[in-house]
Order: sequence, then structure tokens, then C-alpha cells
Amino acid sequence: MNEQVTKKQLSFACRYSYARLALNYYMYCDMMLTEEKNSAQIEQFQQSFYEQMESFLKGEAREEGVAKLRAAIKKYMERLSFFTDTFEIYESVLNRMEGRFLETFEPEEDEELFISRLLHYLTDAKESVVVNSRIQSVVAELPIRLTRSKFAELVSEGLSAYIGSDKTALKTCLYLLESAAMMKLEEGEKDAYPYLTETLTEFQKADYKNLSKEEFQKLQARLAEVVDYLEYESSKGLMLQDMINDLYVLVLSKKEAFLDLEEQNLLQHIYRSLNEFMSCDSKQNGSFLESLEDDIFQLEGKQESCYERYLRHVGEWSEEWKETGRKIDLLLSGSSFADLEEGEEEMEKADRAYVNRETERFLAQLNAYLSTLQKPVSRAVMAKILSLLPVFFNSVNEIQAYVQGSLESCLDEVEKRTCMELIGELMERDNALV
Repeated sequence: MNEQVTKKQLSFACRYSYARLALNYYMYCDMMLTEEKNSAQIEQFQQSFYEQMESFLKGEAREEGVAKLRAAIKKYMERLSFFTDTFEIYESVLNRMEGRFLETFEPEEDEELFISRLLHYLTDAKESVVVNSRIQSVVAELPIRLTRSKFAELVSEGLSAYIGSDKTALKTCLYLLESAAMMKLEEGEKDAYPYLTETLTEFQKADYKNLSKEEFQKLQARLAEVVDYLEYESSKGLMLQDMINDLYVLVLSKKEAFLDLEEQNLLQHIYRSLNEFMSCDSKQNGSFLESLEDDIFQLEGKQESCYERYLRHVGEWSEEWKETGRKIDLLLSGSSFADLEEGEEEMEKADRAYVNRETERFLAQLNAYLSTLQKPVSRAVMAKILSLLPVFFNSVNEIQAYVQGSLESCLDEVEKRTCMELIGELMERDNALV
């Protein structure tokens, strides 16, 4: 019985990925008609994907080749994520300085009234997950005026939530914190991202204490440019990763899957046509893709139907297919960058000693790094880290005390009013969505 279920799972997974890959590949090619020039990395991934598709169409694709490309795109996207986190820090710094250069800067409402309104916003939501999300968003915007010891205490308290959880959960959290703190770029990688590292160097060298209006505006413009670049690169990288995930499923499942011959021929025709588009001057010819519209239309609804049936027995694989099935389940899990390697630590529990040890290691590295940063940048990093931790407040009174303390200890009136304004906008946006 398990063998029969496995055969069905392979067939549904294969048919789902076959159809979804065709649709996504078509959309990707359609984007190429109007897109700007890609970065060298995206061009390389694009070429490698085309080559893997050629191998698949010839029946020569191997798991090793697809896995290597998937790992390369995943690593690139991790680097983009690091740069995104980093420039978010500098965006926070610039936001808090903007009031210095405005001709008029309206004062915010009375602090006591503001805190009352904020507490109502934080506790108004019924679901605890929404409350926690709101608290984290507000912590990210509040001015930071903490001693290093108090900051370390809050970080330790937040990370203590991982006592008793899997070690991988704590490691994932620490990785995110290190990335958010701008600690994840290795020296040898800088040459691989010249535009991003040159722009980052410009922000690192700026004198935020004595920044002129002209310098501020220049940094704002540079920030807008780099954000657009990161969004574009990330969207292309995500599309390529989703396509390689489906190709990976096909390589793992196709030989044993039951496929309708007519459907298979249609998909093979679409794949060959799209690969032809990728390899020649037809990229400039929109009519080439228009000729495939009827074929693409025939796929409508097929992927949803197959995926629905695959989900009925997800994880049910025979012993022979257990490892391959595990990979297929991860590739179709909806997490584009899921780690396919099964670590030994995955099920190990993090006891108090382990969490304390990892927390001390992280804080030692972080404190050394924070000491190299200018005050506004250091404060932005600390705020970001606190916003990513599990919520460390145990009561409404603790939240109120933290908010009140943050505002009272901030003697820079422009920064304080800006933070209150940003939080006010956050509350208005959320209320507009209710």
C-alpha cells in the first residue's frame, strides 16, 4: 500500500512542478522583454538555469547539477538579505535625522497622551501573535538610550525563550540577529558585490554627527537607488530559485512518475520554446511569447489540482523513497530556500547552559562590533536587534515603563519627535487595515 501511495505522490509532485515551472518560466521570460540589464550574478544564474533545462530536455539532468545551482542562488539571496538588513539600519539613521533639515517640523502630541494611545494600540488586538508583532515593530522605532549592560540583559531575556527548543531554532535566530547587526559580510566576499560594498562604504564613512543638508540629501538619493537595486535583484533571484526548485522535483521524480503523454508533450513543447527564447535574439520579440499564450492557457488549474492531491498524503513515503521524498516535501513546502540537508542537531534540545553559552558568545562579538560604529548607527543596530527577539515584556506595565523610559531618556527632541511620528504612522496604517 505504501508503494502505491509513493507512486501517486511522485506523480502528483511531478505534474505539479511540471506545470508550475512552465508558468513561472513563461512569466520570467516575459519580464525579460522590459527589464533593465541584469547583474553579472543574475546573468550567470540565468545561463546556468538554461543549461540545466537543456540537460533535462535531453534526459541528461542530474541531481548534483541542479543542487549546485540551487545552493549558489540560495547563498546569493542570503547576501542580498544581509545588504537589505544593513541598508535598513542606515535608513533608520537617516529617518531620525531628517527633521534637522526640514524648514518646519510640527511638534508631536503630548507624550503622556501618545503613550496612552500607543498602549491601547498594542493591547487592542485579540490574537497574541498580532500583539507581539506590534510590540516588535514599535520597539524598532523607539529611540534607544540604553546602557550596554541593560541592552545585554534584554537580549539575554529575549533569547531565554529558546530554552527547551530545538538548537536549530536558536541558531536561526542568532543568524538573523548577526545579519541585522551587519556582522555577516566576510572580508573575502566584498569583491563579489562591488556596487553594494562601494555604496555601503559610503554610508559607513559618513559623519552623521556633522552631516550637512547636501550630504544628507545625497545619502537619501543613494539609499533610494540601492533599495531599488536590491528589490530588483531579490525578485529575480526568488523567481529563479522557485524555478530551480521545481526542476529539482522533476529530476527526482520524473522517471518513476505516471504522466499523461499529451500533457507531457505540451509541457516539453513549452519548455523547448522558452529555452529557445532564452538563447537567441527573440528576447526582443514579444510576439515569440505571444505564440505560446494558448499553450500556457491549457495549463490553467492543473497545478492547483495536482498540489491539492499531493497534500493528502504529504510525508507518506516508502522506505526506499524516504530520503528522496523528504527532499521533495521540502522543495514543495512553500519555503523557497529550505535547507535540504538533515543536520544531526535538528532534534537536539537547547538547555539553559547551551542558550547562555551561545548568548554570551553573540554578545561578546556584538559589543566588540558596536564599539566600532558611530553612535546613531550603533543605536539603530540595537533597536533592530531588540525588535527581532521574542517579546521580553511580561506585562502591560513593563511595556509602558520601556516606552516611557525610551522617550524620557532621549534628549534629542528632533529624534524623539521623529520616532513618535513614525510610530504614529505605523498605528494609522494598522488601523486602516482593520
